[in-house]
Amino acid sequence: MLKLYHDNPEHKRDLVSDEPEEELYIIDRIIDQRQKKNGEKEYLIQWKGYDEDENTWEPADVIEMDAPGSVEDVRDILDDLGESQFIRTELD
Repeated sequence: MLKLYHDNPEHKRDLVSDEPEEELYIIDRIIDQRQKKNGEKEYLIQWKGYDEDENTWEPADVIEMDAPGSVEDVRDILDDLGESQFIRTELD
């Protein structure tokens, strides 16, 4: 005779989540920087594995937190060129 099944959480296996993992984007290089009228700084990012037409302006605070080495490289290059104070201002 069959017995009634009772779900027991102690006997469950670790299941793979159905939620997709967040896609990871890798910075190939920082091409430019600008400061918006509201004072927010942004970096023009070229993404590894993507074409130039897919470059995007990203908030500086996000890039500085997620990829500090990339930001330091850009600052070093600008310092070497004597342009460390140069930030393009957005007109819009």
